[in-house]
Amino acid sequence: MDKPIVMEGISSVGFGVILDSIYTTELKLTPDNITETIPVACMLQIQHIIEECEQFLISSTCTENVFAYTEIAERLSLKKAIDYIADYKKACFSEVSQTLGFKELDVEEVVSYLSIPDLFLHGKEMTVFDAAIGWLEHNPQERKTHVLDVFQCINLLQIPQSDIMDKVSKVNVIMENSECQELVKESLRYHEEIYTQPLYTYVTRKQTLRSLSLSYPKKDWRAGAPPTLLWV
Repeated sequence: MDKPIVMEGISSVGFGVILDSIYTTELKLTPDNITETIPVACMLQIQHIIEECEQFLISSTCTENVFAYTEIAERLSLKKAIDYIADYKKACFSEVSQTLGFKELDVEEVVSYLSIPDLFLHGKEMTVFDAAIGWLEHNPQERKTHVLDVFQCINLLQIPQSDIMDKVSKVNVIMENSECQELVKESLRYHEEIYTQPLYTYVTRKQTLRSLSLSYPKKDWRAGAPPTLLWV
């Protein structure tokens, strides 16, 4: 009796998809099996299947899977997918930042994401503020020590004075932190002293963050091609 062959570290689901494609000449990829199939293709070094899987990652990226796809693309060094997904996360920030995947990022990942200079925000830095608060409030006890790190990702100088007074300064998790309080006070002074703004020396860790307006042309992101940035 032949002994079974044990293949360590290879998903039976992913291997089954690839094996079926050998017999049927059709690679049946789905959002449910792609994350198990592409590591097997890379391990077996089947280049044409790797390329087809990478293209599937690109074409099926959406708000709900973007962080899972980020992890697998980076782990397997899939450059085209990495670049596309990075642009997707910038262009669709408002939607992506509302997902459970975003709220479950660790502090290093969320700081990195919120610090991207060219997030597509329609000129509204409050979108970043809302995302930051949503992340902090998702697990308030454990994340209390990270309030300042996350808050410093927000360029308060880009937020209208009325929003700072009516919204930002009313959030307890922010105002309970003395260093965050000082940043809020400094931003209000900045808005009050209009004549000094061009020479104002106040900085957060990200003073120049999103200081220029960026626009992405309208596009169907399901089509699988990254946007072109236009300075406006």
